[in-house]
Amino acid sequence: MKNSNKDLKMKQSDYTDSNFKRGDKCYLFTRFPFSFELISQLPLTIYPGVHFIRTPEYALKQSSHINASHEEHVAWAGWIYPAYGLPGISVCEVCLKIDYDTPIPNEAKNLWFWMAVAALYLVKPLFINIGGAFIYGDQEHGFLGREGERLDYRSNICLDGRADEFPG
Repeated sequence: MKNSNKDLKMKQSDYTDSNFKRGDKCYLFTRFPFSFELISQLPLTIYPGVHFIRTPEYALKQSSHINASHEEHVAWAGWIYPAYGLPGISVCEVCLKIDYDTPIPNEAKNLWFWMAVAALYLVKPLFINIGGAFIYGDQEHGFLGREGERLDYRSNICLDGRADEFPG
């Protein structure tokens, strides 16, 4: 039996998230071995306007415009977050967010993201997979907006030979 759009829509309160504003740039990890202790301390500010934060899973659930079908939401979210919506695939709990109103110029936000990942990798080489990025939208037009990027980058070395969680 096919779900109607009415059944798929979430309540307005499901989208209340003071950590995100329209225009924030969000980078999604498909693998990022944060420890549970660090996850409980999120958001972590690593530079003014740059934060490790909980992944807004509701944004993946309503990735497209408000009247889109479930299939459209899953397809758009799956483009930005590879394998999203497949059975057994969970969403990484941590993402990196760069605030819209940060003093970092828009054209430099991608560079800041890669510098943050490189700095972390230099401190502790880990297996890290980066799925995609999006500019945070709104409930009516879709939280993933229309400026999504599929990145699909992976670190290719882990010096301790294991894929353990980052202890902090």
